Amino acid sequence: MPVVLRLVRESRWARIFETEFGDYFDSKFRTGECDVDGRAWAEAWIAADEDERIELEAAFVFMSDEAHVSAALALVGEVDAAKRNELGSRWIAPDDELPERHHRFIDAYRRALEEGLEELPVIEIEVLDATWFRVRRTILGLEIEHKTALDHRVSEREFLDERDAHESATARHLYDVWWEVHGRGRGRE
Repeated sequence: MPVVLRLVRESRWARIFETEFGDYFDSKFRTGECDVDGRAWAEAWIAADEDERIELEAAFVFMSDEAHVSAALALVGEVDAAKRNELGSRWIAPDDELPERHHRFIDAYRRALEEGLEELPVIEIEVLDATWFRVRRTILGLEIEHKTALDHRVSEREFLDERDAHESATARHLYDVWWEVHGRGRGRE
């Protein structure tokens, strides 16, 4: 059975796809394409019409910075306390399990890629370019590409020196994930 997946509309905040399980609003916060703070998001929400608010709310679900989420909810609460509570309950923290609807969308997107549907948006944002690997964010999530052979020797000292040179906790975490999978027990001196 062919995959039903068609991009219907795109805004600053989300892409809306027609899928076999209904319309799916894919947040640009999830894909890393939207980087506004909670105040800017809330100001856009307050000024938006009903249709725009639906897209803003779908995007909000994947806002990753908890301080931005709190700021957005506080401003929305000044206008509509019930909506603040609703949005707060729908927000997905970065370490939360993703809802089944999201998994179905990603599976449909992968199948559509396999079928060669050309109208699908291709998103590729470089997140980290390390000596031994590269991390990109795509519409499917984070992808790690190895820049060396998997049996390449990396000393723990080399690894730690490069990892610790990053100020970003996210970058250091990505190094740790790579080391846990590919560094431990391989190439250690």
